[in-house]
Amino acid sequence: MLTVDVIADSFNNLKEKGRISVPLEDLDLQFFLEDALKACNMKYSKVLEGRKNKKIVYILDKV
Repeated sequence: MLTVDVIADSFNNLKEKGRISVPLEDLDLQFFLEDALKACNMKYSKVLEGRKNKKIVYILDKV
């Protein structure tokens, strides 16, 4: 089970660096990040990365 701290750190990291990767199987974190981004009216792209250990990479669109 994810903790709120892990989710908050991930979101802050994404806002600072403009990019974060999330394990493909971690649906809780993906849903939370997407909800938080929508709530902040931030536009983003999702990319699937990795051959063996697949990850979803969120990239903030530059405005």
